[in-house]
Amino acid sequence: TKYAMEFVKRGIPIELDKPGSQDKESFEELFALAKNMNIPVHMGYMYRYNPAVKKMKEIIASEELGKVKHIDLDMSTFHYEPKRKWLANFKGGMMYFLGCHLIDLLYSFQGEPDKIVPLNKQSESNVGEDIGYAEFHYGNYVSTVKSSAIDPIGFPNRHIIIHFENAVLTIKPIELFDDKGISTVVVCSKLGEKVWNNIAKNFLVKEESVAFIENRIRQQQNITQQQGKRRNEFMILSRIVPLSMLNHIVNHDRLHVRVFRKISKILKKR
Repeated sequence: TKYAMEFVKRGIPIELDKPGSQDKESFEELFALAKNMNIPVHMGYMYRYNPAVKKMKEIIASEELGKVKHIDLDMSTFHYEPKRKWLANFKGGMMYFLGCHLIDLLYSFQGEPDKIVPLNKQSESNVGEDIGYAEFHYGNYVSTVKSSAIDPIGFPNRHIIIHFENAVLTIKPIELFDDKGISTVVVCSKLGEKVWNNIAKNFLVKEESVAFIENRIRQQQNITQQQGKRRNEFMILSRIVPLSMLNHIVNHDRLHVRVFRKISKILKKR
């Protein structure tokens, strides 16, 4: 928020990465100023725009599957010790770093809870809170959010599972990168029978996605077994992410550098 405030003061619209701030006061101050000056501030909560998530919100609002009883959200990954030590810089560790995405979605699904019970933990004494877990109480029901940095499977394991009165809807994984872009698997279970729901037709979902996920899991497991010594995370990334996606990541970073340089020049002029 410190740097974001400088942009807003100069009348520059900003894209602010999640979660925005480690304290409520500075966050509220930033948005109060932006609102007063009529300066757009966009938060980096991109999962709001996942077509499956948007469809889930429609289904919840329609109550066609009954009322929501429980939601289980998980966004975990695997980080080596240096990255897990870095998490100590932030209150909440993984819940701050990635769990904020899930909290954002949970609030959009169920609103503000009656009570929150945080249960964050450190897997080792010399790292930050690399296991993020919290309960969100809604009346007699409880929803859960988990974000761990010690999940050897990671991306394919990420999910949103919504328990309705008459069915269970599952988005797993929340995001899946392949050579054809992003595909999301949506499964609906009714009366204990697992079926491909008609919702899936909206998202370019194919049954081959399941085979793709299983293959990705096997790749990650093989990598984990072969590690022995710590390896550079970028090398691991290059082995499990298709080259086309890796190029996108690299180009994306270069774009950020170019944009940052341009913004720096603008600030100096002002």
